Parts: sequence; C-alpha cells; structure tokens
Amino acid sequence: MSSTDQLIEIFGIEQYRPPFSYTLEERVGTGALCRGVFKGTAQGIDMDEFAVKCIKVPNADYARRELNVGRKFREFRSIIQLNQNPHKNVLMYYYLDLITYDGEPEIRFLMEYCPGETLETRNLRLESRNQRYTQAAIIEDFAGILNGLGYLHDNNIVHRDLRGQNILFTASGTPKIADFGLAIQLMASKTGTNEVAGGAGTANYRAPETFHDRFGEIGRASDVWSAGCVLLEMLLGHPPRYYSRRGGTKEPLRSEMDISRELFSEQRPHYDKTFNRKQCGDGKGFHYAAAEFLDHCFAFKAANRETVQMLLEQPLIKSNWKIPGTLRSMERAFDVGIQRINRQFFDAVQDDPVSVVALGALFVIVVLEASHLLIS
Repeated sequence: MSSTDQLIEIFGIEQYRPPFSYTLEERVGTGALCRGVFKGTAQGIDMDEFAVKCIKVPNADYARRELNVGRKFREFRSIIQLNQNPHKNVLMYYYLDLITYDGEPEIRFLMEYCPGETLETRNLRLESRNQRYTQAAIIEDFAGILNGLGYLHDNNIVHRDLRGQNILFTASGTPKIADFGLAIQLMASKTGTNEVAGGAGTANYRAPETFHDRFGEIGRASDVWSAGCVLLEMLLGHPPRYYSRRGGTKEPLRSEMDISRELFSEQRPHYDKTFNRKQCGDGKGFHYAAAEFLDHCFAFKAANRETVQMLLEQPLIKSNWKIPGTLRSMERAFDVGIQRINRQFFDAVQDDPVSVVALGALFVIVVLEASHLLIS
C-alpha cells in the first residue's frame, strides 16, 4: 500500500472524495505551499464549473506528512458541514481528494469557482486607472464580507487569515470569504477564553493578541481586528501598513517581528486624519462613520472589541451612503462585462490564435456588452 493510500485510510478520506473523474484546466490562482488553483472539469457528468486547489505535502518523514494531511482534513471537515446551510458570502467546498503527484502526496480541495477577482487585485486594477472604491461600493461589498464572517462565527469557526487576497468575487460581483487554511473549529458557541491556541495569519492583518497574550485570548475578536484591516484596505486602496515610530526609514514595516513590536506599543495600522474620529468633523458623514467603525475594530484589548453582529448595526453599515443607482449599475456591469470579455477572448485565442473568426467574435462581444451598459 502506498503512503497516499495509507493516509486515505487513516483519515477516512474516501467518503469525501469526488464520485467522478476530473481534469485540471488552466491555472486561475496561486498560494503558499500550493502548486496552484486550477479550473476543474468533471468527466461524464453535468456539473457546474469548479476550482481545484492543489496543496503540496512537504517532503518530510511519514509522521510529519500524517500531521500535515491531518490538519488539512480537519480544515475540510469543519467547512464541509456548512454546505447544509450555505451562505452567499462564504466560498463552498465540495470534495476532498488525496492523490500522488510527482511521487509525493498532494491534497486537493474541489470548491466553488469564482471567475471574478480578489479584493487585492481589484484594488490594483482601480489603482491602475487612478481610481478608488466608491463609498457605496465599499459598504455594499464590506457588508457582505461582514455577513459572511458573522455566519462563520455563528457556526463556531474562526477564520484567522482574513485579508484582501482571501476575498474572492463572483462574476456578478458578490464577495466571498475563501481560503480556510488557518481556520479553527471552536468547541463553544460563544466567545470565551482560550478559544484558539497560537497565533497565525498574515502579519499586517493580525490582531495584537496573536502576538502578545497580554491583549487577551485569540478567538472571534481576532477576526474582528482583521475585518477592520480589510475595511482599511478598501478605504485606502492598499493593504494595511505599519511604520516605525522610532523614526528612520519611511518605508512600511514588513517583518513580523517589527509589526509585533509596534502592536506591543499599541500602534494601530497607519491611516491619516481623514479617518481619525477626532479630526474628521462634526460626527456626521461617511468619513466619521468609517473612523468610528475602525475604532471599534481596533480596540487593543480583545474583550473590548465589538462582535460582528454589533458591527453590522454601526452607522457605517446601516446608513444610506448611495450614489445614483444608474451609475452604480453601470459600474458593476462594466466590471462584469470586462471580465466576461477577457474570459471569452482567452478561450477563443486558445482554440485558434490567428483566427479572424475569433477576432470577429470579440468585436461582437464588445458591441453587445457596450449595448448592455447603455441600457442598464
């Protein structure tokens, strides 16, 4: 029996494997210790598009492999239960597979396919056009992210790595929380002490208690801090940044140790007075509401942070920060149309790179999408 077969038997993975054969198509994403995320095609059955995340099992002794596979299996098992009552803002996982690739075990997650972009790439795209998220778009998308996070917390799951790169968008523009590689299934239905042991995540999105236990216990409140960082990313157009208060370089800090030191000194991620509640006016307007919201997320003591459900009642989320509906629908339709054009053009060129028919099809698509924009 191969080591892969042994691992399948040890963890009872067979019951979670796909009941069909599938092939990997083009790569649609990357990640740490990840060979890639690929578009998958089922063989012999009618099934919607899905994505396949292929995770390398580090080349180590058998005991270490067993530990790594066990962690991924627990991740999958905690998330697959959500399929009984799925949430529109949380990515769905379908199946777990374990195969041998290049002589080594490889874990595969078969999951919902989001042909849109990530929050991170959306900000980069807007920046390339010298644009920012509109206020209405921020609230619409961030409220969806918060609702998804609340759903996870209600199901006793702490994400632990909430950031722009882990927010995906569907073709219609719906945000979805993804990548549960560091997620933890809690035993209790309410936040309490000692919920999670050990810090993890991306340094500039991590809460103070994930570095220093004097700020409290790691748990749902840690995700709330990260949610504030995601909001900051949407407001500023880039990931949250820390700068040394000791002077010297004006470059943002990058090392985990440097960021840990700033958090120990109770320094928040950097943002200018635009979103400082003491300096942004008379207590009214979008900027004040955003500043107030960030204050609730960035309380240094974990116990002092509001829950997701409390944040959903904040003025930033509940107030009507709208722009004219026609402009909003045109903005969304333009983004969706451009993504659709890119995908269809790629498919056509793959079939016949020099075909005049492919170029003609692109022209027709552009005309149709432009017409759709004009009548939206």
